[in-house]
Amino acid sequence: MKGTTMKKKIVLFDLDGVFYQYDKKLLRLAHERFGLPLYLPEDVEHFNTELIFPREFHERVEALSHEPGFFRGLEPYIGAVEAFKEASEHPDIEAFICTAPKRFAKNPTCAQEKFDSVAEHLGHEWADRIIMTRDKTLVQGDVLIDDKPEVEGIATPTWIHVYYDRPYNRGNDRHRITDWSKWKEVVFPILFP
Repeated sequence: MKGTTMKKKIVLFDLDGVFYQYDKKLLRLAHERFGLPLYLPEDVEHFNTELIFPREFHERVEALSHEPGFFRGLEPYIGAVEAFKEASEHPDIEAFICTAPKRFAKNPTCAQEKFDSVAEHLGHEWADRIIMTRDKTLVQGDVLIDDKPEVEGIATPTWIHVYYDRPYNRGNDRHRITDWSKWKEVVFPILFP
């Protein structure tokens, strides 16, 4: 007699703006390098952070994220490490990181830095759980936790988009994580209705 097996649920976690405080570093560097106002991440109402500044600084601020070492030195959000590890230890969940690296022509070190940084903050086993793609709709899963207002691509996603709360993705009725300590309250009702 065959036993029944439960298919594990797949949770995909974005990195920049979800696990790592991308905006915080970019805003600090823009202030230090160009003397621009030191905005807080809570002030950023554009997914593309550089758009908070005057137009003549857009390209220069964006270019800061193309510098070698930028992604290696990002700081995790409070509770992110614990939440990711908690998801990976759950018996009915397969957890992966699903991230879009910068285009290679603009930042040839981004992908490697993401691997190195994940290994440093989460452990080497998580570096083996990274999916890098420019189109997240091609990745199968049950939930994608991402800060991007609209994750679009060539396929119809199999996952439900759960927002990691940021000022630029507010104003809709989607599922939303506002604090990593409460991620299960948002994600579990989707995974285990």
